[in-house]
Amino acid sequence: MLWMEDNAFHIVLIYGIDGEKVVSEAFAKMYSNELHGAKKYVIHVVSPIGNIYYLESLRDLIRNNISYTIIIRYHGDSPQDLEKLVKELDGNALYIIGRDMVEYGSILEKHGIKPVIVEEVVGNERI
Repeated sequence: MLWMEDNAFHIVLIYGIDGEKVVSEAFAKMYSNELHGAKKYVIHVVSPIGNIYYLESLRDLIRNNISYTIIIRYHGDSPQDLEKLVKELDGNALYIIGRDMVEYGSILEKHGIKPVIVEEVVGNERI
């Protein structure tokens, strides 16, 4: 880890097409009492949508949190990239994952990590 990440709260976002929902959940967690007091965040992203397009989903989170120090790191697009990140962070992070990312979820399960799972909302129904 980089020296500027010392004393930061780490959030791992794992998303595909539901990126905006996953990012919205991260945004809510940053404002919740659960993370109250944190002023520095490292947002780790693992997403098969590619290293150019993942930033589009993060735009509002960055823009609406200028009072925080936010470091964003893209770790890749494959389940193996997530495996490497999990080992690097040693479980010291909040993991938020889209429901459609089943293969990635099994890696977290294997390491005993219980992520926040973001469900898709269709109309007024959760699926």
